[in-house]
Amino acid sequence: MRGIIHSYSSSPFISIAIILILLIYSTYSCEKLEPKRIIAIKTGQATEVMATTAKVTGEIIDAGEGIDQHGICWSISPNPTTSNSSVSQLGPRNNGGNFTYKIQGLNPNTTYYARVYATGSSTTSYGNQINFKTQFGSLQFYLDSVAINTQWSSVFAYSYISELGAYNIQSFGFCWNTSRNPTISDSKYEVFGTPNLGINAGSISSLSSLDSNSIYFIKAFIVDEINIIYSNEIEFILSCGYFRRPRHFTGACTDCHSTDWLISEGYY
Repeated sequence: MRGIIHSYSSSPFISIAIILILLIYSTYSCEKLEPKRIIAIKTGQATEVMATTAKVTGEIIDAGEGIDQHGICWSISPNPTTSNSSVSQLGPRNNGGNFTYKIQGLNPNTTYYARVYATGSSTTSYGNQINFKTQFGSLQFYLDSVAINTQWSSVFAYSYISELGAYNIQSFGFCWNTSRNPTISDSKYEVFGTPNLGINAGSISSLSSLDSNSIYFIKAFIVDEINIIYSNEIEFILSCGYFRRPRHFTGACTDCHSTDWLISEGYY
């Protein structure tokens, strides 16, 4: 009977121990099962798509435990990532919301693939992929000026190209004559290949090849696969040039301001 009494008297302590174990297990289980917030993002759409630029929108639906970096990645190949494509970096973020990024430096008449991304906790999440095609673009250029260099006994012409579009350019240069509206059938200076954006210069003739008292008319030209495109026209005469630097000239100013250079009228 004493053994039985001893058994009953110890049962409350056993019950308390079991309850404590259950409480500890329950607490530990709840901590393990508590879900962590994950990053949720969405790619919007491409707007204001031009020949070399486009805007892409994105949305952060849930910033998760925090975003270290986010932005847009884009490429001419599908499924762009932060490691194999061009990327914008818009910085960290701790809340949701919309954002827009203007992509620049695109090629005209080209299909691009883009999607938003967000990096947090050493992992990168991506939104859905969209694609867009840039516009063909336009060809914009003009004849800037004509310069006579007496030291080198040469005549230089300067054209300025601000946009090439998607034109497949074969050659470019300058043509001139003593009558208006010169063409490439007249005297010309031609370079085969694609010109640079910005200033393009050419030593079109020696002074001895031109009549110092004649009025010459000159144009810049660009040749693509189908057409010959001409610029505005400038007239010059060797015997009465005057000093002025080309509007977009980026060379050494000492040369341009020296008495060796006589600059004809240009596009100002």
